[in-house]
Amino acid sequence: MPLDPDQPVDYGRLTWPSLPALNTDTIWAILNQEISDMVVNQLLWQVLGYRFNTATQLWDTSLVSAAWSADYPQPPDFIAGRPASVKLTRSIAAENKQLLKEKLGFKGYKIGEFGPAETRRATAANWLLGYILDTKDHSMVDQAKVLLEQPSTENIKDALRLLSLERAQVLQAEFIAKYGLKVQAGL
Repeated sequence: MPLDPDQPVDYGRLTWPSLPALNTDTIWAILNQEISDMVVNQLLWQVLGYRFNTATQLWDTSLVSAAWSADYPQPPDFIAGRPASVKLTRSIAAENKQLLKEKLGFKGYKIGEFGPAETRRATAANWLLGYILDTKDHSMVDQAKVLLEQPSTENIKDALRLLSLERAQVLQAEFIAKYGLKVQAGL
């Protein structure tokens, strides 16, 4: 449900579902429009640090960076609103601009089958995928799984490095068996 910027939102009346795990399945669900715009917004809000205090009925922005809280003291609607989506796009590091394509093999939407909302969903998905890959809050195993969504030789090598660092021999053996690789010293 898009938030109407001209109408005050009673956040206390919104339902706050359990958010899906932040993983590649969720990224694909965003791209395939299998989860609502509100849930996409809530995932972004959570990662950015926005927290709604139901007792005070106010947003707590103490975990939000100054760059975001100055422009958005309340969390913006990234799907319906262009300015917030532009800010999100500009906050994506140059090397992460093509993550959906490079890491997940996302080919984009077909001409005539997408509009601003789909473009903004792709921006949100790309930004969240960058967060998954960059954050220390996710295990090396989670990062390896993201890399293996698009199993190029380089991604497989990087995933194996991560898994060996995590000492996840069982998963490493499964990945090796699945992709037919031979483990060599220095991989």
